[in-house]
Amino acid sequence: MQPHYTPSSEYFAGYFDGEGCITMYARSANSYRLTIQITTGCLPVLQELQVRFGGQIGENKWIDKRPIQTNRRLHLWHLCGMQECCDFLHAIQPFSVEKRSQIDAAIAWLDHRLTFPVRTFVHHFDRKLARTTYETLKELKNP
Repeated sequence: MQPHYTPSSEYFAGYFDGEGCITMYARSANSYRLTIQITTGCLPVLQELQVRFGGQIGENKWIDKRPIQTNRRLHLWHLCGMQECCDFLHAIQPFSVEKRSQIDAAIAWLDHRLTFPVRTFVHHFDRKLARTTYETLKELKNP
């Protein structure tokens, strides 16, 4: 039996660079939501992420609908709380290479947004920053 190994932030950053994504979407004209996801067949890695950062683990059902089926069951780790997302991104940011610019944009918005209570009125500046972050993340995903 192998001893328990706790992956480092460097390991999680590399894993996220290869298998993860940051998604931001408009919930309404004045409200945006940021989520983080990692899809993989390696459930123990996702369980370690959940222990350290929270979030949910589920089976990735979208993958099963691909035209080319695989025998590999894929799992999805999902973070959607603003503080959880911010904590995870701050932990991996110094070590990320591939998705560093996306992480930087998301952190800038989350750090700003977390200075206000969650259910407060969103001022014009906040909406503008959220929209700019949304457009930046969209552009960085599809260069």
